[in-house]
Amino acid sequence: MTTLLKGIIQDMHNTGELIDFYSFEPPQKSRNAVYDDVSVRGRSEPHVFYSHTEAPTYQFSIRLVASYDQRDSGTTRSVKEKEYFIESLVMPDYGPLPSSRNSVVAPPHLARIRIKKLIDIAGTIRNTNYVYLPPYDEEGYPQLIEVTFSFHVQRIFGQQEPLGFAEVRRLLWRGQGLASG
Repeated sequence: MTTLLKGIIQDMHNTGELIDFYSFEPPQKSRNAVYDDVSVRGRSEPHVFYSHTEAPTYQFSIRLVASYDQRDSGTTRSVKEKEYFIESLVMPDYGPLPSSRNSVVAPPHLARIRIKKLIDIAGTIRNTNYVYLPPYDEEGYPQLIEVTFSFHVQRIFGQQEPLGFAEVRRLLWRGQGLASG
């Protein structure tokens, strides 16, 4: 039997407002070290040069379900409101800066995603895709929306400073494991 993962997405910019979601599968994490090949005169093979390591990126496939408001006021929160909430975290804000009259395009809001003890991360949501699923309510709005998106991590909550990868390999080679280090 498959257990649903329940999580939240929170706007960390001003309001702190949040929505809940469900997922049938855990997020997929990717992280890349970028190496550049540099041609060196007099050598037949290029020299491999470390450039940088990209921030972790998670791929999510979640379901938004019509539910009750998070503040327990008894009012229902439609699935479309949840969709608009995610959309508001993806799109930039337009408006004047507090200190001037000039209009600027502000970056998207920082969002926090938490799924039980699996992950608790902050970053930006990008590349969203929505699929509307039945059943539908009286006005034709879906009761379920499947959302896929990538999440670019900027901060990890509740985690100690990560070990360097050389230290991780050394602990594993000694047979100590990571928990005992």
